[in-house]
Amino acid sequence: MTAPDQPSDSDPLLRRNFSLGIANGTLVDASDQIASPNIVVPWLLHALGAFPFVVSAAVPLVRLGQLAASLALGPAVVRAPQAKLLVGFATFGKAIALGGMALAAWLLPPLLAIATIVILLLLVGLANGLGGLGFRQLAAKAIPVHRRGALLALRLAAGGLLTVALLVMFYSQHTAPRSIDGYGWKLLIAAFCLVLGALAILLFFESRGAAAGTRLPSLADGFRLAGRSRWYRSYLQMRAVAQSIDMTVPFFAIHAANVTGAAHALGLFVAASTLGGALAGLLLARILDRHVELVLRAAPVLALLAAGYALLLDLHLGWRTAEAYAPVFFVAAVAGQSYWLACDTLALRNLQLDELPAGSGLAAAVASVAAMLMALVFGAVAHSTHVLVAIGLLGILLMGGMLSIGRVIAAAKN
Repeated sequence: MTAPDQPSDSDPLLRRNFSLGIANGTLVDASDQIASPNIVVPWLLHALGAFPFVVSAAVPLVRLGQLAASLALGPAVVRAPQAKLLVGFATFGKAIALGGMALAAWLLPPLLAIATIVILLLLVGLANGLGGLGFRQLAAKAIPVHRRGALLALRLAAGGLLTVALLVMFYSQHTAPRSIDGYGWKLLIAAFCLVLGALAILLFFESRGAAAGTRLPSLADGFRLAGRSRWYRSYLQMRAVAQSIDMTVPFFAIHAANVTGAAHALGLFVAASTLGGALAGLLLARILDRHVELVLRAAPVLALLAAGYALLLDLHLGWRTAEAYAPVFFVAAVAGQSYWLACDTLALRNLQLDELPAGSGLAAAVASVAAMLMALVFGAVAHSTHVLVAIGLLGILLMGGMLSIGRVIAAAKN
């Protein structure tokens, strides 16, 4: 199957698609930050009285939904004659899910609200998975290869700026941002951004017909790759253990909710995380290809420093302020962004082109399962003892992540 003809740089349809792609990415990224499953949703669940293992499961639930969408809906996305309709549908669906979370928090008893939010997190993950697959197909058809990197970078940068602007507006107008009502309004703002983002996608010019490509790989293809590649087996082990880099953030959110009392705390933490991710992306764009091993080694070190600083804040009563805690989320965001970008770059270097889809799919599945197990285990520890104990144990696991990263790098050199 041949790919539809792509417009040239001088084509006005390309300029329109490029601008719409930036608009969509800006709005979707802002929504993801304002309704962050790493920070905002855990705070909402914590405020409703959810157990720590439920609070920390927010991110794994979203990833589980993304994985399910990739496995179940991937073939339909690849064959879709118009990918923009799938992306638009998924984005609208995610907006409905976020709005449903807000209504559940406002209208339902706490236990039922928690159960509803957990189910809707899975729907958010399904929408993310479908939307991500669809957007890749859409970009393959409607954006030339040499402009896609610029598109992704501009989406990320503009999304961070919009997030900060919306948070400033919210905290200047809202009188009780730490209340259930405040969390609900954040979710509705995020849902409104998604509605606008979906409209931008639906305005894309896209020729009918599926984009060129092969069949969607299955997990079985990934297991066959693991059977014949020693490096890939060590890479899967790393993706499981080093998942602790991401899983520290929900526990930081629980701890911060307990020790900071300022009304603006949550907005400050979201802004710090957003800026950390955006600045890391801009910096890594310049150094990642040349120093990918160094970036990968640095990621768990940064996450460990954030965990150590969080523990130090708890020891010093005078430091239990939102401003003092904000660097935890900034550094954690830099660590997470560094880890994911370095993982992708390392896979591109060490896997053949025909191995990459299957290898990436199984690695994502391993990371999702590991995240869910960590949420359950360390959440149970936080519930039965204290959240600081869970953060401390995650710090030990981060050290294990350093060792697994070292093995992956060594295996690649042999």
